[in-house]
Amino acid sequence: MTSRFECFPMVLLEAMSHGVPAVAFACLTGPAFIINDKVDGLLIEQNDISAMAEAIMNLISNEEKRKAYGDAAYHNISRFSTEKVYVLWQGLFAERSSDRTRDTTGDAMKYSAGNKMIVGLRMLFMENCKRIRKSIK
Repeated sequence: MTSRFECFPMVLLEAMSHGVPAVAFACLTGPAFIINDKVDGLLIEQNDISAMAEAIMNLISNEEKRKAYGDAAYHNISRFSTEKVYVLWQGLFAERSSDRTRDTTGDAMKYSAGNKMIVGLRMLFMENCKRIRKSIK
């Protein structure tokens, strides 16, 4: 990826999930978070076009390295699988929705405005996950 700025490139995840080793500029976010340098791809110093070209040519000409990085990419990318990300979201929503404040009477528990939003987002997320699961089956 020759992008100079990336947030979280889905195309990179998709390529790696098919065993394609990646070469990307080491943006502060995105590729540097996804690629394990010299394990499942290569991270190149930002804006070093010569180094980018050299790294790509190196992988093209070195079949053993290319296959090793590709195999590692295929296995390492599982940390972004739907199941693992789903568990992280579940934990986040559970943590946030349990953060409640007492009302003025001290008897009943009520959600703060922020927690109401988080609980609503969690419910929406759960509904969407159920629909996705049904469509996959």
